[in-house]
Amino acid sequence: MVKQSLQPGKFQRAGSWATLFLFHAFIGIIFSSIVLFFVAAIADAIIKKYPLLKPIVDFGGPFNPMFWGPGFVIGFLLIRPLKQPAACWVWILGIIWLAVGVHESLYWYHLYYPRYYGTCSAWDNIKNEFFLMDSGRCGGGSEILKALVFTTPALSSVGYSLGAWAALGFPRKKTYPQIHG
Repeated sequence: MVKQSLQPGKFQRAGSWATLFLFHAFIGIIFSSIVLFFVAAIADAIIKKYPLLKPIVDFGGPFNPMFWGPGFVIGFLLIRPLKQPAACWVWILGIIWLAVGVHESLYWYHLYYPRYYGTCSAWDNIKNEFFLMDSGRCGGGSEILKALVFTTPALSSVGYSLGAWAALGFPRKKTYPQIHG
């Protein structure tokens, strides 16, 4: 009877999985985004010194590895020793957060379309605000802010999850016990 009460139940295991998931969500979404801002600042300094590198850094827009790469590296390095599969599902929160941003943007687009968005369609507005980040199109300077607040955490979480999946699938070096005889 005492032995059964000491074993973790289904609710305790679910609670520990949820705690691990929230920990990895914080690391994958918030911490990876902060690291991304430092990487972007370093890339900006390099571009100012060597302007010929600008096309390489700008290639692919937000799908450039510079955006999701820090999350991938953090996910791989953290999950490799920990082997926690909860980290593989952090991308879901990032995509939900991006969907919330798109929904909010569409709401305001339809509310204020005639006055502020000019000739841009709803699809053009979404592409510009969340992926192209061109502040001169479709209504002004909020585009960069929405990309930073919604797209960056989403891409960081996807990179973190991919890094976690790679770490879980990457075989560890096997160490065999040495027998001294």
